[in-house]
Amino acid sequence: MDELVARVPADIKDLIPGFRENRRREIQELRGVVAAANFERLQHIAERMYSLGNPFGFPQITIFGREMREACDAQDMKCAGRIISRYETYLADVTVTFVESPSQ
Repeated sequence: MDELVARVPADIKDLIPGFRENRRREIQELRGVVAAANFERLQHIAERMYSLGNPFGFPQITIFGREMREACDAQDMKCAGRIISRYETYLADVTVTFVESPSQ
């Protein structure tokens, strides 16, 4: 699967512009948290990333969230900084494709 293609359920199409904008804001927040070495807040944001990615069709965000949790566990801010850079690049490059929503 191409990690630069988000397969978003069509029934949440209207939510995606706000979702993407919130993720861009999240990058800025993450940079501030890393600069302050605030592992508690970083862990909180990592959990949110981990939880939000898959349901919105952005599994790579879930992966970044998991990696960020691991960086928190290791108290490795340099690693966290690298993840943030990859996350920012991903958000700039990802293509959204709308797919039929799974049956409920």
